[in-house]
Amino acid sequence: MDTEPCPTCNNTLPQDPQAQSQHALLCASFSSSSLPPKPDSPASHILGLLFPASSSSDDNSTPTPTPTWIKLTSSTDDETSITFQSVDVSPVFPPTSSSSPAPEVLYTERNTVRERDTGSMLEIWTPPASDAEEENATIKALATTQGKPGAPFHRWSGPVLALAMSRATGFMVDPGTYRDVTLEDAGDVVDFLLDYENPEHGRRIREALGMLGRGVDGEGGGEAGKVEGGPEEAGQEVDRFEEETVERAGGKQDVVFEVL
Repeated sequence: MDTEPCPTCNNTLPQDPQAQSQHALLCASFSSSSLPPKPDSPASHILGLLFPASSSSDDNSTPTPTPTWIKLTSSTDDETSITFQSVDVSPVFPPTSSSSPAPEVLYTERNTVRERDTGSMLEIWTPPASDAEEENATIKALATTQGKPGAPFHRWSGPVLALAMSRATGFMVDPGTYRDVTLEDAGDVVDFLLDYENPEHGRRIREALGMLGRGVDGEGGGEAGKVEGGPEEAGQEVDRFEEETVERAGGKQDVVFEVL
């Protein structure tokens, strides 16, 4: 059954009520009237999505994800002609001293909530882990408004910044290219933040490993001890679960970034 188009962006609304709620929240942030003014040199900036640690207003209103411009620097290697990019995240994560640790970065190319690949490789910047940091109020509020009981599973603290990059092309040296975060990217980011470290994924991996063991050893007897399609298919299923978990844990470490 088709749904009515969104009155703000005119795109077709998703049928899932939770997805509709998420779209309504993010769509308002990405409307032309809500986007921050473009910088004087737009080619040297990309649009990111900031999840403020707390409300910046005096009325203690619930903070919402905020699009923000991030300065971008590009340099081309003379020998290989490969262009590398770096971003300046110091306005979001100002160093408190010369020895301050750099922000931590997670990467993902898979939306395990929607069971599909993401449109971009997503880069999630967070402060160094510290229990002293205040829990991120924006992400905590999103879990409530999106009807996600138990979420977020990870304790996000301080500000969180999401950036988007082009997906890997398969070449041996592919540093990727930064690009503006889109409304679709924003939805994938919210799903990632609310579902990160969900113990359900670990349970699925253990079940798949158990199925693989029974299929190889012939244990369990009858249909309960069989893996449909044999051990090879079960192994592929385990690999997929492990790949998703590695991606969610920041396993995409083949891209080099520089924090200015």
